Amino acid sequence: MLANCIESEINKIHQLASSEVVPPKKFQDQFSTLQSEIEDVEQGIFCFLSNDKSKIIIKASKYEQAQQAKYMVEVNLGMVQQGAGIGNLKVDTLVNAANRDLMHGGGIAYHISSAAGYALDKECDNYVQSNGPLSVGTCCSTTAGNLPYKSIIHAVGPMWHSYQHDRKQHCLDDLKKTILSALEEAESCKFRSIAIPSISSGIFGVPKELCAKQYFRAVVEYSGSSPSSSVREIHFIDKDRGMCNLVQKTFEKEFGYKGQQM
Repeated sequence: MLANCIESEINKIHQLASSEVVPPKKFQDQFSTLQSEIEDVEQGIFCFLSNDKSKIIIKASKYEQAQQAKYMVEVNLGMVQQGAGIGNLKVDTLVNAANRDLMHGGGIAYHISSAAGYALDKECDNYVQSNGPLSVGTCCSTTAGNLPYKSIIHAVGPMWHSYQHDRKQHCLDDLKKTILSALEEAESCKFRSIAIPSISSGIFGVPKELCAKQYFRAVVEYSGSSPSSSVREIHFIDKDRGMCNLVQKTFEKEFGYKGQQM
């Protein structure tokens, strides 16, 4: 009976949303502490090693929980930098990869919120109380608080897992719409330059290659429809150098030339 119960629980765990991290060498000494920190964040998150101890497996009841836990693991193991350079961008406005409720609990949203301070969080709370949650593909602007920008544009991208298999193209269309919305918001504020993070490529789960293509399509569509826009510089940023290179190569391929290093 006990064996059957254990097997049943194991099967339930295996059916949960999953994510994996391939950690650096010699991480085992940190794993026990890391495991406790991850599993203490929220009920229903499980963190364990693969049989060959080469991967950290993360299971959670929701896909976004698994992705957020993956990000925490990567930060704790020093695989990504936490918000490095977020206040040193030479642009008028910075886009935040936000969720619908403007609750900045993870990813770049957390780092922007932490750096900007109370004023940004308060404006976000007031906005949601007055207007309700943002819809996917839309955005709003708030103060940049302690950050040296004229505003923060909070843009809500789509979550890959929220779209059925036959609706994935709709997800990609919504991602392009999100980028367009942020660019249009910057134009309405007469900004000249904007920095856009890799919206939906992280904990929202849209495949990175598909994200890069939608960023390109959004820029081309925006440039064609708004040739006299005040926005003259569009910078795509990411903590992951690989993602930056992917975006650059995508633009180079689509434009048919080798551009400047991003």
